[in-house]
Amino acid sequence: MIISPGTSSSNKIKHSNDNVVSLEREAYFGQRLKNRYHGLVLEAFAKAQREDNLSKLELAGRVRRRPEQITRWLSNPSNMTLDTLSLLLLGICNGEPEVGIVHLNNKAAANFSAPEWYKSTYVSGGAASENFSQEKVGKSTGFSINYSSRGSLWGNIK
Repeated sequence: MIISPGTSSSNKIKHSNDNVVSLEREAYFGQRLKNRYHGLVLEAFAKAQREDNLSKLELAGRVRRRPEQITRWLSNPSNMTLDTLSLLLLGICNGEPEVGIVHLNNKAAANFSAPEWYKSTYVSGGAASENFSQEKVGKSTGFSINYSSRGSLWGNIK
């Protein structure tokens, strides 16, 4: 971000296009983080249910909230605040989440890379490769297939 010298107005801030986060990326990673923390709470609650017979009613008493609020929090990954996340984990298991940063520039791609036997048969023009054309796979599964210069298979959601 580049700030013009001598200006205090926020509308004078100029962004380098290389560093601007797209709205799609913002929405994707924001929802992914919500899903991860919601999943963390659900895992802790399921474990406490199994091991300690913790009920939603008992959890509501522990965190001084109404049972219907506990149901809402456990039902979907809403805009749960960090305070709510902390409260639920304290009430469920007297715990707190560990926090860290994964730099995406240094992270290996999480997509599938096909083994050599698969590439030679299905990707590199083998007899069955016509059954896995981009049009057919994209229409039937909702995924599109992109081939890198190395010949590995990458699935991208449309």
